[in-house]
Amino acid sequence: MGLIRELEDVFNASFPTHILEAMIKCIFNAYKVAYNECKQKFTPEEAHDLLPFYRWVQLRMELRGLGGRFQELQTTAEPNGSSFHIIINSDRLMLTVSSVDRPGGFPRPAIYRNDYANECQLNLFEPLPKDSKVYAVLIHGPDKKDRSTPAFSEIVFPEKGFESYIHKINLFSRFDSLINPVDKAKPELRELQPQVLKKVQGKS
Repeated sequence: MGLIRELEDVFNASFPTHILEAMIKCIFNAYKVAYNECKQKFTPEEAHDLLPFYRWVQLRMELRGLGGRFQELQTTAEPNGSSFHIIINSDRLMLTVSSVDRPGGFPRPAIYRNDYANECQLNLFEPLPKDSKVYAVLIHGPDKKDRSTPAFSEIVFPEKGFESYIHKINLFSRFDSLINPVDKAKPELRELQPQVLKKVQGKS
């Protein structure tokens, strides 16, 4: 079994369908809440500058709630310098969350991400050690035409040193009934259909 298949198996076992659907709901809701709060409470210029930070904190709060809803997960906020980052832990997968400017993009350099990647270093040509912990990052970014909704979300598995990705999983593409690609030639343009949003919000 190749490393890519092993990573897929670890991810699928750690985040089954019902958890992934809840995670998608968290992402969409965080984007919507952050956008509406900034728009309603601040002038356009201040709202524009505040939105990425508000979205970051709102999404962190939404995702931390998954730890209280699913016994398979543990979610914590860990310090990194003068701020914090979220860790979503399952039995074999440790996940952090970062915004990026495009699908497959890299988050800004951070010591803690490099440390996690180095501790859980992956070699494309070697199998995963049995029961080893795997590190991955949930990356996401806004739709450039509508900043109240995410354009993409992927699970990426970095190599040691965080200079490249061994594997990427398109989170939205796994749920065609939930996420509708507006234009497959432009993967950053995606939206949640109204009837689908109602369906997702109805799930716990």
